[in-house]
Amino acid sequence: MPETPVDSSTAVPLPVDDSDVLVGEVNATFEPLKPEDIAPEEGRRTTDVDAAAPAADLGAPPPLELAQASSDNQKMFGCLRDILLVLISIILGALLALTLLLGLNGTLFLNDREKTAALEVKLATLEGNQDALAKQQEAQKAAIATAEARWQDVDARTQSLEDEQQRLSDQAIALQAQTNAISQTAESAQQDVATVQDRLNGVQNRVAGLDETVTTMQDDVEHVKKTAARFDRFVQGLIALISEVAPEELRATETISTPIASPTPVTEPVITVTPAPTQEPTTLQLFPPQQPIPTPASGSGVIYGLAWLDANNDGAPEADETALSGVHIFLQDERGAPLLSMFTGTDGRFAFINIPQGDYQLLVRPAAGDPLIVPDPQPVAVLPDKQVEINIALTQPSSR
Repeated sequence: MPETPVDSSTAVPLPVDDSDVLVGEVNATFEPLKPEDIAPEEGRRTTDVDAAAPAADLGAPPPLELAQASSDNQKMFGCLRDILLVLISIILGALLALTLLLGLNGTLFLNDREKTAALEVKLATLEGNQDALAKQQEAQKAAIATAEARWQDVDARTQSLEDEQQRLSDQAIALQAQTNAISQTAESAQQDVATVQDRLNGVQNRVAGLDETVTTMQDDVEHVKKTAARFDRFVQGLIALISEVAPEELRATETISTPIASPTPVTEPVITVTPAPTQEPTTLQLFPPQQPIPTPASGSGVIYGLAWLDANNDGAPEADETALSGVHIFLQDERGAPLLSMFTGTDGRFAFINIPQGDYQLLVRPAAGDPLIVPDPQPVAVLPDKQVEINIALTQPSSR
């Protein structure tokens, strides 16, 4: 069959040459795409068209419009495929590069390997520091526990010392009360000594007077003896004279005897002082004081008494009841203003000495820790040179 002449100005050449398809280098790891891989459909389409065409028309050129449209479409689709394949290649290459970096370096960045190693060193250091801090925390917890135990021990010792201090304070108060009682007793004893000294001086003066009287009486006795001796000589001379003058018969029958006066023995007078009988109160017999009740000074009085536990609440001390020591006794004036105070001794006794004449009150407080009931303030009237006894009964509270 003769070939049909084709007008070169109007014919559209088919893209069968490799130089018509341009494929850029995507990645060194990928093989470059071949032209037949990029536009296989075009070849197939051309082949199909060529095969489907009648044998008589193989040499005839296609119409100008159809050939131009087919060529434009093929170029557009070819460009799109190229762009899409380039993008896919770039993405796959980037993923492959990231995979290789992640596998080789452990990170997605090439320059972060040293940073990663430094961070691992820092992490190890931080872990070591954390362990050290944990150990320090455990040591601090142990130190805190030890400090708390020591604090509790110190607190217990402090409480014990406070209790001991309180006990010593109570003992000091009791000793102060005993000292005050001893001081008052000493003052009373000094007053008694002064009184006894005055009486002793009076007795010595009386003894001196008696000595002078005895001396005078002895002089009188000596004088009487001398007078008696002279009288004896006179009587003897008188008897001799009578014997010479009297008749001889009278001298033979009668004997004149003259008694000779003998001196009368003189004895010194004996002074016997008999004290006036005194009757001690019943309380002194039941609960005798350790020291005698002092004597007041001239013009003043003494207030003394006993503080005891009245078991049967009858207001009278009895032998089976107990004297109370450490009871605080306050001396007030009649308006309640405090004047003096003292504690009862171990014998339960108290005494306010050398109190001026007047009206007073006695207020009582039990010893610390004793839940005892005390009476109301006791009125006391002090007279000069008198001793006033006030006994104070303390009772147990009711058990109801």
